[in-house]
Amino acid sequence: MENRPSAQSKSKISIDDFELGKVVGQGAYGKVMLCRNKMSGDLVAIKCVSQEQIRDLGKTRHIFREKDLLMEMKHQFIINLISTTMDA
Repeated sequence: MENRPSAQSKSKISIDDFELGKVVGQGAYGKVMLCRNKMSGDLVAIKCVSQEQIRDLGKTRHIFREKDLLMEMKHQFIINLISTTMDA
């Protein structure tokens, strides 16, 4: 298995580190885009959610629980969470 940085990696990952591609999924308060890491060339899926909509819908706890679960999961059929970040 490939050695990937954990979601708690000390190096700060930014949206600017990726070439944003097409939207591959969309939900009530966010979308998932297929993107390419500018440095490594790796393809990744980036989920972008609206903080304002999450707060308005009362889903803050849901989002943090999703993140916690993805950080714990290590399985070949479940997506690996590499990192999370928030913008202002």
